[in-house]
Amino acid sequence: ICVMILWIPFRAKNFDQFISLSKSLIDFGSYSFSYLHQIIADFSIPRFVGLMLVTLFFLVIEYNLKLNDFNEWIRSKTKPTRLIFYFTIIILILLVGNFSVKPYFIYFQF
Repeated sequence: ICVMILWIPFRAKNFDQFISLSKSLIDFGSYSFSYLHQIIADFSIPRFVGLMLVTLFFLVIEYNLKLNDFNEWIRSKTKPTRLIFYFTIIILILLVGNFSVKPYFIYFQF
């Protein structure tokens, strides 16, 4: 929460926008859920199921890594299994990732 609040001065272009952003945090009347409804309405069931499966896959990997060191775990696998694992990770990132968003580096405003 502190990071979120301290992010406002860096994001605001001027002091008036800083005040406006700060007020909008506590003014719940200004929140609109129509945009959230639009996102949910446009979201297809197959994409949702795919994202859930990918999330489950990464959670299983994370759980295995918590139990074992990644280097030891991956070294214990055969070379074809390691290659399949690496290619699967790369393909999942490319399929699920959103690469159409233009990054905006907030420090360029200074």
